[in-house]
Amino acid sequence: MMQIRGIGRTALLGVASSAALLAGGTAIANASTSPTTKTLTLVLKSGGKPLAAEGAPVAGTTFTNDNTGDTGPAIASCTDPGWAAPLTGTEWISSTDACGGVDNGSNDTTEYESSFTLPANFIKGSIKVKLAADNIGSAYLNGVELGTGAGFGAFSIYSLSTTKDPTLMGSGVNTLDIVDQDVGGFPYGVDYKATITYVVPRASASVRH
Repeated sequence: MMQIRGIGRTALLGVASSAALLAGGTAIANASTSPTTKTLTLVLKSGGKPLAAEGAPVAGTTFTNDNTGDTGPAIASCTDPGWAAPLTGTEWISSTDACGGVDNGSNDTTEYESSFTLPANFIKGSIKVKLAADNIGSAYLNGVELGTGAGFGAFSIYSLSTTKDPTLMGSGVNTLDIVDQDVGGFPYGVDYKATITYVVPRASASVRH
């Protein structure tokens, strides 16, 4: 279960980058004008690469039901008629399929966890999360709240920028938690895309997801 630290500590995105995005957590170099640094970008998202079939497990993302303690791989869900259309390259995920799945989380709080790894010599970074949730969705980076909002018909955007700081974004493994609080019963789920941008010395350009 996620350890929440520094709730309410948010920041506006402050690291500008024209780096191209590549889904699946692969980093690519930006055409930076700096002779000494590179700007790299990676993406975490709901849904695998390729996207999982409806009702199938999603690679790289696990769920935990905070009420029942149930845990397992997130499940690719159909899109309920009331939900926003998935972001490009994403799909709605849940602890069950919204179309015919077993209701195992109505009125519960469910966490969806994924992670990314930054090199020891990264200088600064930022994260921008687009999130829709049925019903109340929150985004946390290493336990620090990026934002919370209600609504599954449109996406909210939460962001943070920082120099290297192990309490916010540090070298090694960083954890993104998307928390969904269901209200009113089945169905429930989330759709999101998190874009992580970070700067490293020009001699280095490695990342693991």
